[in-house]
Amino acid sequence: MSVSLVRLDDRLIHGQVTVGWAPALDIACIVLANDEVAGDEWEQTVYRGGTSADVDVLFHTVTGAAEAWRNGDFDDTTTLILVESTTDALQLLNSGAPLTSLNIGGLHHRADCKKVLSYVFVDETDMENFRQLSQKSIELECRDTPHAKKLLLDSVVALSE
Repeated sequence: MSVSLVRLDDRLIHGQVTVGWAPALDIACIVLANDEVAGDEWEQTVYRGGTSADVDVLFHTVTGAAEAWRNGDFDDTTTLILVESTTDALQLLNSGAPLTSLNIGGLHHRADCKKVLSYVFVDETDMENFRQLSQKSIELECRDTPHAKKLLLDSVVALSE
């Protein structure tokens, strides 16, 4: 039990999460760790509506999610934690979350970004955040769906540049 996957996806809760990852990992709880959404009831309603009734959805600030994880709040259920950005992923770790691996499932096209994979576009901030995560021995694995081939980010792009 406990946290089965921490996923970085700028779309947060959507089909790949609810139809792909949740059933594949038998997820009972999705934790959306995002400061903005944690304070927005309307967005929470929208994201909750995108999941099945048998999956609980919790909303935390990034720091709040790290604290809850550290305190064992997710120990009794299979949990998937979602973060929206590399900044949120790094903040989750720096806030004390026992993160060992990060699934990079979707960073989509934005201005001034470099294409790494068809579903991963990065800017300089993302690259710096990935370097910091990698230096702290966090496995950075790119995989948009559970049945896709797992690619390690450092094998796709040089993190030491």
